[in-house]
Amino acid sequence: MQAIDLYDALSIAEGGESISVSCDLPAIPVDSRNLCWRAADEMRRHARSGRGVRITLAKKIPVAAGLGGGSSDAAGVLRGLNEIWGLEMPPEALEKIGARLGSDVPFFIKAGTALCTGRGENVTVLEHAASYPYVLVTPPMAVSTAGVYAALTPAVGEPPVEEDEFLDALASGDPVRLSGALYNRLESSGGPQMREVERLKRALRKHGALGACMSGSGPSVFGITEDRAAARRLAEAIRHELMDGTVLHCGATGVGSYPSL
Repeated sequence: MQAIDLYDALSIAEGGESISVSCDLPAIPVDSRNLCWRAADEMRRHARSGRGVRITLAKKIPVAAGLGGGSSDAAGVLRGLNEIWGLEMPPEALEKIGARLGSDVPFFIKAGTALCTGRGENVTVLEHAASYPYVLVTPPMAVSTAGVYAALTPAVGEPPVEEDEFLDALASGDPVRLSGALYNRLESSGGPQMREVERLKRALRKHGALGACMSGSGPSVFGITEDRAAARRLAEAIRHELMDGTVLHCGATGVGSYPSL
């Protein structure tokens, strides 16, 4: 799992006796279905506190797009309340709470580049991972992660890339080598979104990506490039082939851990 510099903005303040969440996207639930609300509830329970919390969320990460936006927001609330309330809980304790909220939340406590095993809750930070330029494309369609996993059939044969092979490629600093090791098992689960995923992968490669792959359960797709200049050229070249409402983001991995709050 890899943190990138596409992020939502969270504002957390004390006030009242309950938890309130507001969001600039009307489609996002702001009650107990919201991961930020649930994260605040878990922290209140842990702190044995009845203090109210007001959370304001400004969304930039596409929703239901295989990018972990809701999980990163929940991790932000855990980290924020840990600091605001002076709880001094270590990252490992926050990760345990995060695992109760969702499989991807523990990763976002530390972020950076990490190997995540089990359900995703076992996080090993990869300190020696190199930085790679990329272009990320998210078409305007929401995908159910649970639905993608439910449609997945048992694997036949060996995976095309072994874990050690991929980790070696990740540390090499060679974008050609890493691009050759990209593999996402969830691409074989099918679904109506896969036609657009495959189209975007072809478009990314046509315009200069060394390799392309679906992010998480999709439908976001990313392409690895030789350098940042190539990523910018690719982003500009692919614009005319994107559906209306598509989110296009250009950056480089190696963001590292979250900055101080």
